[in-house]
Amino acid sequence: MSRAGDLLEEVIAVTQGLANGGYDDVARRAGRLVGALEGQRGKFFYKTLTGVPNANRCKKAAEAAAAAVRSRDASALASAMSKLEAEVQEMISRADAPGTVLT
Repeated sequence: MSRAGDLLEEVIAVTQGLANGGYDDVARRAGRLVGALEGQRGKFFYKTLTGVPNANRCKKAAEAAAAAVRSRDASALASAMSKLEAEVQEMISRADAPGTVLT
């Protein structure tokens, strides 16, 4: 698997772990994100270096959310979850590569 693919798997694993933090809202949001991320497996974007920057930003956002869950800091958690959702959405939109033609 490529580096971007490995990062995607790490993001999925960390995001799945958020569901066990004792916050119902976070568990629900994390579940939606995991479903969306699992749908990205196998896409060409994650088999190239092109996906590394986005996947790395998602990993950092997921780790920040996990740290907020561990610290029980509700305001940091709300901010971290919003950031994670935004990063995942950005990565998915780039992975879909609208307007890109492979030759």
